Amino acid sequence: MFSYMEQGGLFPDLRQNATDEEVVQVLRIAIARGGRLPRMAEMYLSSVCAEHLLAELRTAELEVVHRGTKRLRE
Repeated sequence: MFSYMEQGGLFPDLRQNATDEEVVQVLRIAIARGGRLPRMAEMYLSSVCAEHLLAELRTAELEVVHRGTKRLRE
């Protein structure tokens, strides 16, 4: 009767794609939690690692989405 694509509108997906900047920020914070180096070194290394991990996610064609409306804050 109705195609699958037409029925998709009945149950909208509330998730939103995360921006590259949001993904990098989350990864940077997670990586920097070690606390073994001076703060400036931690921030530099975690930023480099986060950007590399984001590039790998994109290369693997993975998509990062928010589960709800909550946004990351610094």
